[in-house]
Amino acid sequence: MRTEKSPLVQAETPSSVTPSVNSVNSKHAEWVPEPSLPASDAATQSRRRHWKNVLTICLAWLFNFTAVASFQNLQSSLNPQEGLGVASIAALYAGSIVSGFYAPLVVKALGPKRTILLCMSCYSVYTASNFYPRFYTLIPAGTLMGLVSNPMWTSEGTYLATSAASYASLAGLPTEVVINRFNGIFYFFFQSAQISGNLIASLVLYPNTTGMLPDANLSQYCGVHSCGAFVDPAGPPPRPAQTTLYTLFSVYLACNVVGVVLILIFLDRLDASAALTQSGSACGRMTATLRLALKDRRMLLFLPLMIYSGVQKGFIADDFTKAFVTCTQGIHYVGFVMMTYGVTDALCCLVLTRLQRYVGRVMLFTAGACADLVFVSVMWFVWPPQHHNLWALFLAAGVWGFGDSVWQTQIASLLGVTFTENLAPAYANFRLCQAVGNGVMFAVSTSPSVCVHHKIVGLAGLLVVSLVFYYALECMIRWSKEEGPPEEIVK
Repeated sequence: MRTEKSPLVQAETPSSVTPSVNSVNSKHAEWVPEPSLPASDAATQSRRRHWKNVLTICLAWLFNFTAVASFQNLQSSLNPQEGLGVASIAALYAGSIVSGFYAPLVVKALGPKRTILLCMSCYSVYTASNFYPRFYTLIPAGTLMGLVSNPMWTSEGTYLATSAASYASLAGLPTEVVINRFNGIFYFFFQSAQISGNLIASLVLYPNTTGMLPDANLSQYCGVHSCGAFVDPAGPPPRPAQTTLYTLFSVYLACNVVGVVLILIFLDRLDASAALTQSGSACGRMTATLRLALKDRRMLLFLPLMIYSGVQKGFIADDFTKAFVTCTQGIHYVGFVMMTYGVTDALCCLVLTRLQRYVGRVMLFTAGACADLVFVSVMWFVWPPQHHNLWALFLAAGVWGFGDSVWQTQIASLLGVTFTENLAPAYANFRLCQAVGNGVMFAVSTSPSVCVHHKIVGLAGLLVVSLVFYYALECMIRWSKEEGPPEEIVK
């Protein structure tokens, strides 16, 4: 009886177990069960191990990003002095851009499991630095988190792709189907971190925080008139008590630690050959990634929209939370409002993937753009900064969550059907553009001369240009289908 090899290496291999050669798929080493087990039982155990590892990664990401997502939403309000909070997030994305160039090498040297362990441990350093927020603590910690972010995400992708290929061969399913299933489960947990992180922030901060700016200062220093750090003569909105913040940071640090422990104890390590194969191919795609961005006309038309998807996430996490929520309602409401954003985003992601087949992606892209344009127009021209307008903030967060769900799902979908000949470089460009957009938005927030209304003008302008380029891309795709398959530009 022949059995497949597994990419999962056991901590201890019984001497009675003899590995066999898999002639069907030699890239993935399958776990070798004891010969006494029936074939059906062995396959069942192997499938269960794959599910166990997928759920381990999902839960580890959920716990880790419960802290990270909430910190991104709170930093501009927690540490507004001289733009310290947003500067640390800008440093994070600057490091993330750099780490994209060596991430595959790190995974190749350490393997996915050890890379995740090391990188996730560095995330806890950023959380710990918030106990003593200074430029010489937060900025280096944010940079460190950025420098390890891409290796960690590359490891996650490598692990899920390898596990999906192995599981597909065991279950007799197409590999693409299993990859989509694993990724769908993973991103559901990842998006849920926005909900859990903001819920924790609200529960900890709400009973212990009451300070807000006086009514007389709202129209002058809040909303679209907020510029850089708070410049109200009376000072920024009062911070929560230090003991309250220590409680919040301790909970987040515990979440980071739980994520590390889950990976350490429950995640099986990949076989070295499987990990090296995945990472090596990633190294070879780095040049193709840059060539695709610079030479393929379809990608050039798509770049502005991918950058916008990062810019709009930076706007909601920085400017909306600081200038519209904290400034008018207090920092204790940031979690509640952003939880609405997270719930709407996650639910719309599930709905839009099914709705696309009925209405088409052009309609969805247009609807997302209209939602964002309505949001920024209302925030600038209609919404007055007032304490009793809390309902409008919840509504605005929901609208922005719908828009973000369009960008995340439909950009990924369009890349998948348009760049089938260069799928990995296309998605790599998407991640890089998002990091650039996020980093730029947080970087300009450190300047006191840049106000929210300046950013709204830039945001709306970039969206309009991006949409025009997107429509041109759709025309190019339809013409190419009528004339035949598009010429492959990147070999």
